[in-house]
Amino acid sequence: MISIGIIDKDTYFLSSLSNYLKRFVNFNVECQYHDLNECKKEPKTLEKLDILLLDQKTIRLSDIKHLNQYTTAKQIFLTDEVHPRELISVIKHGASGYILKTGNFYEIFNAISIVHTGGCALGPQIAKIIVDSIKNESHPEWQVLTKREQEFAREVFKGLTYKEIANEQCVSLSTVSFHLQNIYLKLNVKSRAELVSKYSMMECWRH
Repeated sequence: MISIGIIDKDTYFLSSLSNYLKRFVNFNVECQYHDLNECKKEPKTLEKLDILLLDQKTIRLSDIKHLNQYTTAKQIFLTDEVHPRELISVIKHGASGYILKTGNFYEIFNAISIVHTGGCALGPQIAKIIVDSIKNESHPEWQVLTKREQEFAREVFKGLTYKEIANEQCVSLSTVSFHLQNIYLKLNVKSRAELVSKYSMMECWRH
């Protein structure tokens, strides 16, 4: 059972999302709050949570430190619009996901499942924004990868599975595994989540 908390000042969205998630037997929506002050009144409830869904307009970056005093829940930010710098800042502050609220609730459901198993969840629109913003940039650390390895890294960032990458690149699963092992070694990362995070950071270097 995945214990979930939601913080969003939009009452209608809060209620609608909560009702949707409650349809799944392995999800338990433990709490719903309109702001940080509300949730701070129930520290014991926050301690139980596995996942926190946070509206970016309700929870500011400075609020994350306060939240972390009450819970170790993994955080997924929900937003109406994407600003690359804000996205990077949220990830740097420890967020495990960043999803557009304008999409369908299934994207949020999927993000929860990914993050709960140790992954990093970025909605497809958000992934595209970051890819478009950095694909023509030449980050110094990125230069250690061959062009082929960069292609495989981008596929991972888009959220594709090993099998999907193999189909997309017309190669075998063992070839995908070989390239990703080299990428992990060269970039000094140990998981898909770390690779996605490092890829996202590439946006920061040119600012």
